[in-house]
Amino acid sequence: VLALMPLSPAGPVLAQSAGPYPASDVIDSITWDWSTHTKAAPGSDLWPVTWADDGNLYTAWGDGGGFGGTNSDGRVSLGIARMEGPPESYSAVNINGGATPESSIVSFPDSNTGKSLGLLSVAGALYMWVNTQNANPPEFKLAWSTDRGATWDQSSWSFNSAVFAPSTCLNFGRGYAGASDNYIYFYGGEWGSDSKDVYLGRALPNGMQDPSTYEYFNGLDSSGNPTWISDVTVSQPVFTDPNSIEFNGALKPQVAYNPGIGRYLLTWWHKGPGGLGIFDAPAPWGPWTTVY
Repeated sequence: VLALMPLSPAGPVLAQSAGPYPASDVIDSITWDWSTHTKAAPGSDLWPVTWADDGNLYTAWGDGGGFGGTNSDGRVSLGIARMEGPPESYSAVNINGGATPESSIVSFPDSNTGKSLGLLSVAGALYMWVNTQNANPPEFKLAWSTDRGATWDQSSWSFNSAVFAPSTCLNFGRGYAGASDNYIYFYGGEWGSDSKDVYLGRALPNGMQDPSTYEYFNGLDSSGNPTWISDVTVSQPVFTDPNSIEFNGALKPQVAYNPGIGRYLLTWWHKGPGGLGIFDAPAPWGPWTTVY
C-alpha cells in the first residue's frame, strides 16, 4: 500500500537513513501486507515480470524447475513461465523449460545459456536481456519470442558488459499500454563491483533487433529536456547510489510506471537499513527521490 501526500515545498522528512536522494514529496510511506505473501517454485529465483496484451503476466526465472518444479526437477539455467488470474488466486504454467513445460523446446538449458532480469511485452512480442554467463565479464544479448515464450531467437551481436550491461526494461501497462512515448527504454550499468551508476538506453520497437538504432541518455539541456547520443561509452547516468549492492558483477534495477500516481518506481538492492531501496521520479531519467 502506497500512502500518498500532498505536495509540500519543504517535502517530508525521510524516516530511513542512508538514502542517496531526498525524500519523495509524493509518496509518504509504504505498508507491506505480509498476510498476502506466498512462495512457489522452490529453487528458482530472479523473476522479472511483464504484462502482455493477452492479459497474462509473463516471467523468467533462473535455475530450478520453475512452477511445480524443484532445484533438481526440471532444472534449467533460464526458464519462461506464464501467470494467469488475479494475485490472490493466480495459476502458473511453465512455458519454456522447467517441470512439465508447454513447449518441447528448451532454449536455455544449462549454465552456459544465461540468466535474465529484464523482460518486456510490446507489439505482440516478448523481449528479454540475457546475461550469457560466457566469460567474466560476460556478454549481454537480446532474445525475443513471437509465440508468447514458446521459442526464442537470440541476437548475433552483444554488449560488452564492462562498458554497458543492459539488464532490465521499463514496463508500462498491459501490452505496453500507457507508454509515455513510442520508445522502449532499458536500464543497465557497467560490470564490476566499483560501479554505482545506472544508465538508460532507448529504441523504437521496430529497431530493437538493430543496436545501431539505439540511443543513450546524455543529460538534460538548458530547458530540462533529455538529450540522447548513439555512443554509450560517453552517456550520462540517470541514477547513482553509493550504497548499491552489486550482484554477480552488475547492478540490476527494476523500473515500472504507476499510472495511478503518475510516477516511475525504481527498485534497487540498497545497503542498510535492510536490502531494498525504492525510488520515484516523474520521468524515466529522473529526478529521483527516495520512497523507502
